[in-house]
Amino acid sequence: MVNPADYKMGQVEPQIYEIKNFDGMLFIYKFTSIGERDTIYDQWQDNNKKISNSLYLNMFSSKWQYNRAYAAKNTIIVVSLSQFPGEEYAQKISPRLRNLGKAIFYNLNEGQQIVYQGEGNNWRGKVIINYYNHFWTDDKGVLRDDCWNHRQPVIEFKGDPGNIQGDFSYEFKSAIDEFGGTDSKGFDASRFTKNDSAANYGGVILGFGGIGGSGAMPPKDNVYRLTVKWNNKQETFDLKDSE
Repeated sequence: MVNPADYKMGQVEPQIYEIKNFDGMLFIYKFTSIGERDTIYDQWQDNNKKISNSLYLNMFSSKWQYNRAYAAKNTIIVVSLSQFPGEEYAQKISPRLRNLGKAIFYNLNEGQQIVYQGEGNNWRGKVIINYYNHFWTDDKGVLRDDCWNHRQPVIEFKGDPGNIQGDFSYEFKSAIDEFGGTDSKGFDASRFTKNDSAANYGGVILGFGGIGGSGAMPPKDNVYRLTVKWNNKQETFDLKDSE
């Protein structure tokens, strides 16, 4: 039997539910506001660092190997599993973690998705951004926001990827951000395929960083310019909101 009093954050005790068939638990903390949520979580995290000499130990890690926390408005949801998702275990638990993340993202955080896409003669590209944005007023009457986003680039070669040898590079640029990469071994298509994973919907490893949102809400009129270089060739084209 798990005692809620043993898992308090500040003075807030969680509601606790068993995750059947996977030897895990779900802890749900409800705070009075997003501000209280962030303040209490940060204080709890800092206290644990001091007590454990910065080893990131806490009341969860002593019993469960894997602890993932999600923020949802004035709530924190922690999923705790008795074993870290190794390959065999991950095949069983990953779909459930992804579905949990989706439910929190869409149903509790009212999450949205925007897709920027375009194509050239040789390549297709997308930038898929999942995001949410909550506004709230702090105790001084100041309007604040809690924003989060996750960006996933997708690149597809219209020909045979096996024909791309040697240096490959890509670069996405827009008015709000830019990113890219290089690979001296050619184009690995598996790295740039759309991947529906739990990380797309939020959450952090419990005790490793802030629980609140980070990032800004992406503007629909934003335009990404994608430049791809391969086999001593280059192609540039724009990606726009697909709606």
